[in-house]
Amino acid sequence: MPILPNGARMSLAARLTNVFSGPGEVFEAIAKGPPSTGNWLAPALLSCVLGIVSTMVIFSQDNVVQQIRDQQAQVLERKLEKLPKEKREQVREMMEKWTSPSLMKLFGSVGTVVRSFGSLFISAGVLWLVGTRLFKGSFSFMQAAEVCGVAAMINILGGIVTMLLVIVMGNTLATAGPALLIREPAPSNPAHLMLSALNVMTFWYLGVLSVGLAKLTEDVLKQLQSLSEGVIEATGAQPQTHSPESN
Repeated sequence: MPILPNGARMSLAARLTNVFSGPGEVFEAIAKGPPSTGNWLAPALLSCVLGIVSTMVIFSQDNVVQQIRDQQAQVLERKLEKLPKEKREQVREMMEKWTSPSLMKLFGSVGTVVRSFGSLFISAGVLWLVGTRLFKGSFSFMQAAEVCGVAAMINILGGIVTMLLVIVMGNTLATAGPALLIREPAPSNPAHLMLSALNVMTFWYLGVLSVGLAKLTEDVLKQLQSLSEGVIEATGAQPQTHSPESN
């Protein structure tokens, strides 16, 4: 169990909840404490549960399912223009089966499990490479995974917010950001997709993750600070000499 600077021990539940209000303290406990599998496994499992619930709820909304079908139908029709009429009907029937709500829920549930663990370890890999190669920090890949796991609690909250917005607005691009200003967001519009990605929860997550990176590389940053202060002091202590010509 990670230990706080004052010697107290922080429980897993405290780490997963305090990351919202005091991420610095949480990440310092992770950086200086013993390894804890729960730091990355618990958020990943919570993300899987939330993803499955969101998939079931969202794909139970008739307007959302119809919207997805209409979008897929538009793409399909453009691809079927060169096929004979009989072939078109066969492809349409097959597409109708594969876009049924039950299959959408199945594929969506499997996808959210893969995405939850995949995004966690990809984020950890990026954080580890940046911290150890760019900032010359000394921490393990699993420490990076712990930081990314705890930070993912922000994404879990964001998933709940997004699920509620999709249900209320009836659009899969509804997120807590500029996309709310668009009357009818269209997935076929690249600008709408970009605005949907620019949501408050994503920036919050990236900010918390940067705090975690700072705590993992804190010793290196302190060494650099001490070195720079020493250079400044040494430079300032040198006596200034003036040449006779300057007088």
